[in-house]
Amino acid sequence: MNGTPKYKAPVHDSFNNYLKINRETIKELFFEMNGHCVPLLRKLRESYDGSANLRGLQIFCRQFRKELKNRGESIPCRYETQPGDHLQIDFGEQDVMIGESRVRIHFFVSVLGYSRRLYVKAFTAENTEAWLNGIEHVFRHFGGVPLAIVSDSTKCLVTVHNSGELRFNERYTAFCHYLNVRPVACTPYKPRSKGKCERMVRYFKENALPGRNFDSLEDLQNWIDLWLVKISDVRKLFMVHTSNTEAETPAERLAQKERAEFRAVNRVFFTNIREENRIRIGTMAAHFSRKCTLEEFDFSMQPCIDTAVIRELKTLSWADSGSNIVLLGPPGVGKTHLAIGFGLHAVKQGHSVLFKTAEALIKELTEASETGKLEQKMQKLAKVKVLIIDELGYCPFSANGSHLLFQLVSRRYESKSTVITSNRLVRDWGLILGDSTAATAILDRLLHHSCVLTINGDSYRLMSARKEKLLEENDKQV
Repeated sequence: MNGTPKYKAPVHDSFNNYLKINRETIKELFFEMNGHCVPLLRKLRESYDGSANLRGLQIFCRQFRKELKNRGESIPCRYETQPGDHLQIDFGEQDVMIGESRVRIHFFVSVLGYSRRLYVKAFTAENTEAWLNGIEHVFRHFGGVPLAIVSDSTKCLVTVHNSGELRFNERYTAFCHYLNVRPVACTPYKPRSKGKCERMVRYFKENALPGRNFDSLEDLQNWIDLWLVKISDVRKLFMVHTSNTEAETPAERLAQKERAEFRAVNRVFFTNIREENRIRIGTMAAHFSRKCTLEEFDFSMQPCIDTAVIRELKTLSWADSGSNIVLLGPPGVGKTHLAIGFGLHAVKQGHSVLFKTAEALIKELTEASETGKLEQKMQKLAKVKVLIIDELGYCPFSANGSHLLFQLVSRRYESKSTVITSNRLVRDWGLILGDSTAATAILDRLLHHSCVLTINGDSYRLMSARKEKLLEENDKQV
């Protein structure tokens, strides 16, 4: 190191003592590195065998910064801004235990440029809607809108970014115009322009997630919200220019200086406008027999249903992998309610869904076959992400109907998901379909990747009727 002999640090010695002994050499290297302590630390580790740390080096080199500035040399430049100027955003992904399954979760991570206040939201996929939804939740969380949003050149937001040309996609452009915020895309391969957020992604994954399992996606988000308040917002920010006693927390910096610089959030969520229209159109296209959600299902009336399984199914990992759900049980136990609940939840998550009774489906396939439009009908049904076939077993099928159903199930096998409700046990499906060979072939494909839920409880309608009868008898007695 410029003539400095190899230094063997005694056990009792410290890195700070080493810095003091080699002060002039380190000062020279500090100027040579243009004030950057990270490469300087790498250089020192070539000649120092003890425990060296960046924080100690930064504190030691404070004494040289004024002289460096007076010499006209450049000081390390990050993408620093004034309070309220910008928000940095990024996505990270991690496998997380949801129920009994390991699920790939995509985390939207944002950090305010001045206060370093962090916000994280979990999504099941990284797409344009997830980016926009995450940004809007950030503005609500922090209570205002900064001047600019800094992102990388993700394809979800940027269509072109090369020398001399930058173009954001139409959706993101309209979003930023709606909220009157300026979009900024970092130059590729220059991470210093968005380094805070990339570090915060790593900080979140290493600090908030290890050793934790969650019952559902909602449970995961609840933990993230708690972690933000209890840990992230109150961490001490040891800047190079501050002492230990002057160190502030992100929450303090936001409250004292940054929040006052934000513009008010006084408009309806941009994503809500589009999202509500999409859900409304998707629900209409699904042709549900009625509207009922998973949240409305009374699991106390059917204690045989494992709610942990329902929470796992609600993640829609089965729909993403092309697996199936088979709901079995006597009439009135809630099979159709659960099937529609899964379907409506899939619509809200952006999947195409179609609801048909088994009788209506076979009738449509038969008519298409007779009019020479079977292939067209099959192609249309094969594209639906989640197909719900309700009431399989109430009406027997002809041999031709069974073969048509087999063709449809084969087309969808391992690529699209099917939800079936039936009042008959699987072993009795040969009687329903009128062809044991076709029944075996259909079951082989349906059950290969599937979750079978058998509900053995009482009928809701019968329980309700009994309750009304008891009330009537009680009234008569009174």
